[in-house]
Amino acid sequence: MSVPGDDVREVALRESEDRFRALVEAAPVAILIVGDDGRIALANAGAESIFGHARSEVVGRPVEILIPSAARAVHERHRAAFLAAPRARPMGSGMELEGLHRDGRTMPIEVGLSIAQAQGRTQVIAFVTDITARKEAEHAVLDERSRLARDLHDAVTQSLFSASLIADVLPRLWERDAAEGRRRLEELRTLTRGALAEMRILLLELRPGALTEVPLAELLRHVADASTNRTPIGLDLRVDGDGTLPPDVQIGLFRIVQEALNNVARHANARGVTIRLEQGSGHVALEVADDGVGFDPASVDASHLGLRIMRERAEAIGAAIVVDSRCGDGAGGRGTRVAVRWPVGDAGGDA
Repeated sequence: MSVPGDDVREVALRESEDRFRALVEAAPVAILIVGDDGRIALANAGAESIFGHARSEVVGRPVEILIPSAARAVHERHRAAFLAAPRARPMGSGMELEGLHRDGRTMPIEVGLSIAQAQGRTQVIAFVTDITARKEAEHAVLDERSRLARDLHDAVTQSLFSASLIADVLPRLWERDAAEGRRRLEELRTLTRGALAEMRILLLELRPGALTEVPLAELLRHVADASTNRTPIGLDLRVDGDGTLPPDVQIGLFRIVQEALNNVARHANARGVTIRLEQGSGHVALEVADDGVGFDPASVDASHLGLRIMRERAEAIGAAIVVDSRCGDGAGGRGTRVAVRWPVGDAGGDA
């Protein structure tokens, strides 16, 4: 027979348990409570979301079912060692594992641990976060650094090396043939100007915010100078109008021009390329046109020649993009034209 005091304590205990479960359920991360036998005693909605299992499928089962089979034996040993000397381990302390989703795929996870005692037994509270997006961002940063290092080597280093060779022979060459000396001096000027442009672009890439601190026309001039340094293709930049663009629009248009010029250098076998930028009261129009060999759009997959990248960048800023290309020497000429048109006001910009 219970006494009123017992009833009060039972009600308080149930209310405390309800509050605890509500807090666990509302947590923005996956929470697993694991007993000292290694079996899952509780899983919240976050755990269901990350691992794809209904909690009824995992409660009472070993926690290793959420880990790839190749790592389970090692995890069991780590779990035993942890329980032998339990201590709290916060998130971000370096404990990264692979989790196993119900559909069989794996994903990187970060795990923080806390300790609780219940009825004289140790329970481990695991806080789990899916860090796939973070890892992808880290890999993207590493890839970008590698690209910048390649660009620095391929463009700037080679230009400076060539300039150094010309500078070494120029005095003797000038004495023998002044006309040839003047030609080489002009070549030296072009190389150093191009190397400087390459360095400016690379410095802008290292500090992405700088891409929006100067007008788009100035960025395009840097790109044009750098492109001229890489290839003997003649480049004509034409700018009509000016104004300030939203940061995402300016970066998107800048990247499209970069990709288009890369395609010209790699595939077009062109003698000349023209970049036109027109900033009017109601739109921004950008065009990159070359006189190269062109290609047949019907026979080229949309993911080739950087077409997918340019289309994705245009779509991201709400711009329309058209890619026209002609092969051979027909009446309409040959070459490729990339035209982008962004309607002012769609992204709150002011051109």
